[in-house]
Amino acid sequence: MVQIQMKFGNLCIVAHNYNNATFFSDISTLVNGDIITIHDASNISYDYVVYDVYKTHSKDLECISQNTNGNRIVTLVTCDSISNNYRIIVKAKELSL
Repeated sequence: MVQIQMKFGNLCIVAHNYNNATFFSDISTLVNGDIITIHDASNISYDYVVYDVYKTHSKDLECISQNTNGNRIVTLVTCDSISNNYRIIVKAKELSL
């Protein structure tokens, strides 16, 4: 297995929001300052701190931009379970050790 270390960029993770405690159904409970932990294939964990949570139109793709000013960030994207016209976006920046 080949592992690639991401030097910087925006890792975007998109999942369904079924509003039933599966996938991203609890994403709207995240707030600035919360910690998101991502585990890679080797079970190495990386912590990210939430810095922005917002709704946007489903056609707005700005949230997946790779322009991160040299930072490593994670963007979580899901639909608004009430209306498919909007997306819930959570942005988190790698936690410095």
